[in-house]
Amino acid sequence: MKHHIVIRIILVLIPIIVLGCFTYQYINPSGELIVKYDFCQKETSYFSGLSPYGRVLNLEKSENNCFQKMIIDPVYFDVRLPQTYREVSVESVYKQKKYDDIFQVGVSTDPGNWQWNFGTQQTVFGEYKIYKTVNLSLSNAVFSDNRYRFIISAPGLDESSGEVEFHKINLIFKKPALTSHNLLQRLKSFINL
Repeated sequence: MKHHIVIRIILVLIPIIVLGCFTYQYINPSGELIVKYDFCQKETSYFSGLSPYGRVLNLEKSENNCFQKMIIDPVYFDVRLPQTYREVSVESVYKQKKYDDIFQVGVSTDPGNWQWNFGTQQTVFGEYKIYKTVNLSLSNAVFSDNRYRFIISAPGLDESSGEVEFHKINLIFKKPALTSHNLLQRLKSFINL
């Protein structure tokens, strides 16, 4: 008889714990969400992958490294999130045929008029790869169907016979952490969604 009670308690607690975990992830009290895409894995639930095909080639693999080449600009990717954020840092690891080619990352602010917000960037040149971090404000970005749309632009890439070989793209989304001061405001924003 006692085993039945223990089993019932476990069966009641499991859904409560699972619901609590999902709620915690949805609320994201830390205010920071990291989305990683390393091109060796298939598309994640957050990251759509680079498109359209033809501008980007099929994924390639060499030894333990996966990459995808952009040969015509621009290319796009979407990031699906449970809620809005204030800013994002886009960290990309790539190789470029010509180091003087322009390379920009932006977020959509007006899709109907093809308006994009391009952020400030910092570039570090490694021995074989380039490490670029672009900081973007999401205050005017369009958040439609729980997605932000991003653009990667390298003007004149096809004319210069250049290519960009992407190895990793990491996005760090940020907003203020949940505190007792902003708890009521955050709850109101969740109810309005």
